[in-house]
Amino acid sequence: MKKIVWMLALACAMGLASGQSDQGLVGEYYDGMSFNNKKMTRTDAQISFFWNNVAPAKGMDPERFSIRWKGKIKAPERGSYIFRAYVDDGIRVKVDGKMVINAWGLHDSERFTGSVWLEAGRYYDLQVDYFNGMLEGEIQLYWQLPSEAIKTPDASGHRDELIASSYFGIR
Repeated sequence: MKKIVWMLALACAMGLASGQSDQGLVGEYYDGMSFNNKKMTRTDAQISFFWNNVAPAKGMDPERFSIRWKGKIKAPERGSYIFRAYVDDGIRVKVDGKMVINAWGLHDSERFTGSVWLEAGRYYDLQVDYFNGMLEGEIQLYWQLPSEAIKTPDASGHRDELIASSYFGIR
């Protein structure tokens, strides 16, 4: 009996008893900058990393690596979404096959922006390609909901919010 109670508690803690699965984006991590030497795959709840010259996974070059995240993103409301990425080196963001951000080059901790119209309640394909070409290694992916566009921005002039895992789905 104790074993069954323990297993049920463990299943609940892992989200198995409620039918939940890991929410996030599937990240394929590659050594090098051209997505051809895969080292690992994992689910990341958010895209918010600062490696600071440390490899994202064992056996990877800390200066030259690439990551491709894929999954679904659910729009909570109808309207124009602004995606912002803060990256050290290159990024491409595609929503439902449409290129929203394309800054594929060496950049030193810069911000890039793009927008796309989404319908409330729909899941859209999301793909984020990233590479680090030298030193550091940093990426954060934010979005601004349509309803946030009318509110007062913060001190930086932006209403950025990291995209929470609750908006991601692996389907």
